Amino acid sequence: MIRGTTPTLRFFLPFSVDRLDVAYITMQQDGMDVIEKTLEDCEAEGSELSFRMTQDDTLKLEAGRMVEIQLRVRLKTGDALASEIMRAPASRILKDGVI
Repeated sequence: MIRGTTPTLRFFLPFSVDRLDVAYITMQQDGMDVIEKTLEDCEAEGSELSFRMTQDDTLKLEAGRMVEIQLRVRLKTGDALASEIMRAPASRILKDGVI
C-alpha cells in the first residue's frame, strides 16, 4: 500500500452482503488503530464489500511498516465473524501530502 494513493480494498464474502448488519474494517500499525471504516463507508454488492481509501487515509500510514487489516462483521442473525488478519507493507512516497 503506497502512502498518498487511493487504493480500493475488496473483501469477497462467502455469503450475500444483504445479510450484514454491521461491518468494521480496521487497519493497524504497531498495534495502534490507524484507520477504521464501517459498513456505511463501503460499497456492498452481491458478496463483495469494498471501499476506496482516500489520500488522507493512506497518508496516516507510516512508511516502512506493515499494515494489518481485518474485517469484522455482525450478521442480521446476530452471528459475529472475523477475517484472518491480512498484512501489507506501507510504502513511502517522495513528495508528501495530498495532491
